[in-house]
Amino acid sequence: SAFGYEKKANADQLVQRQAMEKNLVSMARDVEKLRAELTNAEKRQRLNPD
Repeated sequence: SAFGYEKKANADQLVQRQAMEKNLVSMARDVEKLRAELTNAEKRQRLNPD
């Protein structure tokens, strides 16, 4: 019974870790997009300092 519980808990933790990893990858991608947008905005500001 304890073995079955541990086996299920490990499987649940694996699924949770995979979801967290996917979320982290997505957030890292979003951060890179925001950095690129910021860089472009800064370049535009230097070219057109209105």
